[in-house]
Amino acid sequence: MLKDRVAYFHDHCNVNCAETMLHCANDEWNLDLDNRCYKAIACFGGGAASGKFCGAIAGSLAALGEKYITVNFRSTEGIRELVSGFISECEAKL
Repeated sequence: MLKDRVAYFHDHCNVNCAETMLHCANDEWNLDLDNRCYKAIACFGGGAASGKFCGAIAGSLAALGEKYITVNFRSTEGIRELVSGFISECEAKL
């Protein structure tokens, strides 16, 4: 289960929340991400070290982008609704 994988990865793999979400989504969805992707998301952990937004959400959005974006955000049908729905679910739980 993804939730268990996230908890284990975050607690045992020496990565932050944003990296954890991207790593676990890569495992779950077989995204075939390379280390450059994890480096790119790393500075978003801990709310970009500011605590002003959620690094786990940033990592999740990166994963959704990798899974669903065809060329870019504007040209991917339905992506705005997917992202908006995801953010709404996160807000409801926070």
